[in-house]
Amino acid sequence: MVLRRRCGFLADGFIKFKPKKFQERDIDIEIECCGVCGSDVHTINGGWGGAPMPLCVGHEVIGKAVKVGDGVKTVKVGDRVGVGAQIWACLECKPCKTDNENYCPNKI
Repeated sequence: MVLRRRCGFLADGFIKFKPKKFQERDIDIEIECCGVCGSDVHTINGGWGGAPMPLCVGHEVIGKAVKVGDGVKTVKVGDRVGVGAQIWACLECKPCKTDNENYCPNKI
């Protein structure tokens, strides 16, 4: 999901965004919690210079699968799931097939 950079906060305090079209290999997650790491803290406190506002930090989410695409074979609705900092790998190349998805040359 991509936040619109210049949308600003709405009256309820949330940021409006438009998610991408749900596809067969996607999983929709109801987020329960997420990690905040050192890079998030540096971004919040301006340690790396000014940050575009509004700002939403946190990644490596944990939650429940609420929608699962037809191409997903290892997760079902209701499963507890987690997403690390890397959100996509091809799952076809040699690194992916040897449980090294973080080295996938086709990752996003």
